[in-house]
Amino acid sequence: MLNRLSSGLNDILIFVFIFSFFNDNFIVEFLGDKTLKILFLLFILANGRTMIKNIRTMNSTLDRLFFVYFIVLTIIFLLQNIVNISNDFIRSLFTLISILVVTIFFSRYELQKLLYFIWFSMMVSVIICFFNEPINPWTFRTSGGTVDPNEFAAQLLAFIFTSIYLYTVNKSKFFLSITSMFFIYGLFKAGSMSAFLMLGVILMLLIIKYVFYNFKSILNYKLLLFVTIMLFSSLQINFTKIDAISNMLDRTESTHTAGYRMDSWIAGLHMIENHTLIGVGINEFANNTEKYAETYIHSAAPHNVYIQLFAEAGVLVFILFLIFLTSLLIQNFNIIINNNEIWLFIAFISLILMGMTLGIGFDKYFLLYIAIIMNVHHLYRNYLELISSENQVYNKEMTA
Repeated sequence: MLNRLSSGLNDILIFVFIFSFFNDNFIVEFLGDKTLKILFLLFILANGRTMIKNIRTMNSTLDRLFFVYFIVLTIIFLLQNIVNISNDFIRSLFTLISILVVTIFFSRYELQKLLYFIWFSMMVSVIICFFNEPINPWTFRTSGGTVDPNEFAAQLLAFIFTSIYLYTVNKSKFFLSITSMFFIYGLFKAGSMSAFLMLGVILMLLIIKYVFYNFKSILNYKLLLFVTIMLFSSLQINFTKIDAISNMLDRTESTHTAGYRMDSWIAGLHMIENHTLIGVGINEFANNTEKYAETYIHSAAPHNVYIQLFAEAGVLVFILFLIFLTSLLIQNFNIIINNNEIWLFIAFISLILMGMTLGIGFDKYFLLYIAIIMNVHHLYRNYLELISSENQVYNKEMTA
């Protein structure tokens, strides 16, 4: 009885911890900044033993690549503080601990439960979006539980593909319908052109995947006729007259978003040029943007996870991260692409693509999806080992 109660309370703590990844601004506004730190500490205290146990089981190639990346990142962090590059030791240390804790714990956590925690957190975030005011008087854009509409949009992309995976499990059309309505509403309220662009890229990849694997069965005159009619119809529609699309296009032109991001990227490239080996310091991109910018900088944020990581942590960490990221994407690819887990894979890819315009490399929700993909690979590894073991037993019985 006590064990069941303890487990239930810990599940609630884990849910609230995940909830804070997607609704951090909401929590800070109502409960204060210290709430997130207290929640993080409680999570570590409650699940420290589990994380130690998980470390002992993390012996796959992916696990080793993660630990190599993390250890080198930690060494770089220490070097940065020795040469006085980093200005905020505590914040950077907190970032490192977050990377370790989130990855170790959730790469071995019960996958279905974890995904439903994310689903509920994002549904609440969209509800918060409904009640929030626009981020500025001159724009329609509204965020959810997080402060930045672009990050909210990135979370929404991961959310919808995660939800599609859950639908393949629960088979509930009501679940999928409600989720889709929340997603569409949130995405248009966020007003992120990048998100719509990335969604288009992902849909194109899905179409290519479907056509590639079902080429012979779908290639017929009915399909060709349908595609021809749809293309012709689309040419007759002026999409810019649609209010939601017109608002987003006007925002991009009036705020010069692309130009401001380019200024930030150029500043990041100058940081890389001047601090190639160990970077400017973890979480120090924004503090160095003005110093390395060629023009007046309107936004100090990195606006690119890859430039951010290279600029903040140096070339070695950047290369190790790319190796780790590539391994996450290609390992078990032929199995994943033909199973329902493809939707989790796509959810992760949506964040990777949104990382082209967002500096989310150390954000907990991005770390969480890294852990989810590691979790999927771990489950597949266990399954393949079980099959291999059963085959060995069968072969021994046949030869006996």
